[in-house]
Amino acid sequence: MEGYTLRPPDNFQVARKRLDNLKTRLRKDRVLHGKHDKVLRVYLEKGYIEREADAPTFTTDNNLYVDGCLKSLPDSVTTKCFVNEISVLLIKGGFRMRNWSSNDRDVFSAIDPSDPTSGVRNLTTDPLPMERALGVQWDTESGTLVIVFILPTKSPTRRGVLSCISSLYDPLGFVSPWLLSGKCLLQSLCKGGLGWDEPLNDADRSRWDNWLSNPRSLHNLRFPRCMKPREVSGIPHPELHVFCNASETAYSVVACARFLVDAEVSGCLLVFSKARVVPLKSVSIPRSELTAACLAVRVADIIAASTKDYFQGTVFWADSVIVLYYIQNVSSRFCTFVANRLTDLRDMSSPT
Repeated sequence: MEGYTLRPPDNFQVARKRLDNLKTRLRKDRVLHGKHDKVLRVYLEKGYIEREADAPTFTTDNNLYVDGCLKSLPDSVTTKCFVNEISVLLIKGGFRMRNWSSNDRDVFSAIDPSDPTSGVRNLTTDPLPMERALGVQWDTESGTLVIVFILPTKSPTRRGVLSCISSLYDPLGFVSPWLLSGKCLLQSLCKGGLGWDEPLNDADRSRWDNWLSNPRSLHNLRFPRCMKPREVSGIPHPELHVFCNASETAYSVVACARFLVDAEVSGCLLVFSKARVVPLKSVSIPRSELTAACLAVRVADIIAASTKDYFQGTVFWADSVIVLYYIQNVSSRFCTFVANRLTDLRDMSSPT
C-alpha cells in the first residue's frame, strides 16, 4: 500500500506478543513451519542473523520472572560461564544484570566489582546476605529457604481475619497446614453470617488467638533449596510422588521427591503442597476427593514444567476407592461434574 511503511515493533510487549503469535502459528501449521525454517537457514548462511547459545536463551525463556533471574547450576565453573553468557546476551537487548547473589563465593570472581551496575560488594570475608526470592527468604550462606512471617495487627473481626490471612504468601506451600486452619476459621465466620466489622465471639476469638500464636513455632523454619540432598548426590533422577486427600472441610495435595539407590529408598524431600477449603455449598466427600485428584495432576504438571525432566517418573496416590473406581471405569457415563474432572485426570496422567 502506498505510503505505508512496515517497521518492527518498538515496544517489548508488542514484540513479545508478535513472537508468541508466530510460535502458535508455526505449531499449528507444519507447512508454514517448514517454510519459516528454510528462510531462517538462508539468513544464517548469509550472515543476516546469528544463532544464540542454547543455554542462555533457554534461561531467558524459563528462568526470568518479572525483574529477577533464578538459576541453579551444578558447580561454580558452570555458573561463572553462565554469568558471562547471560550478561552478554541481555546487554544486546539493552538489559544489564545487577544485584548478583550466589551461595558460592567463587562465583563472584566472574563479576566485575568495578561495574557500578553489578551490585556486588566484598563478599570474601563478610557473611553472605539473606536474599528475598519470589516471596521467600533465601539464606545464601546455608543454601536454605527460610519462612519468615510478620503478621499485621488487625482487629478481631471478619474483615481483620480476611486481611491478615490474605497478606501471607506461601508460594511453595511449606506452611499450608497452618494457613489452612486460618482459612477454615474464616469460612466458618462466613457460614455463621458474621458481619464484616462485627467482633468475634468468645469461641472464635480463642481459635483466632491460638492461630496467631502458632507462627512463633514456625519462625525461621528452614527448608533446603536444592531438591537433591547432599547425602544422595550423584544418583539418578528421583521420582515425584504426589499424594491427595480430602475431608468435609478441605482437600490438599503434597508432592515429594523420592530418591532411590539400588532399589532402596535413600531419602525423601518435600517439593510442594497445596491446601484449599471446600466451597460453602455442601459437597460430598467423594466429590472433594475427586477434586483433590484433579489438583494433584495439575500440581504435577506445574512441577514437571518447572523442573524440565528432572524427575524420571510421577506416581499419584489416593486412598479413595470411589475415585479409583471412577478413573478405571471407562464404560459408564457420569454426571457433568465427575465427567469433566475425569477428562482432566485421563488427559494429564496414565491410570493403571
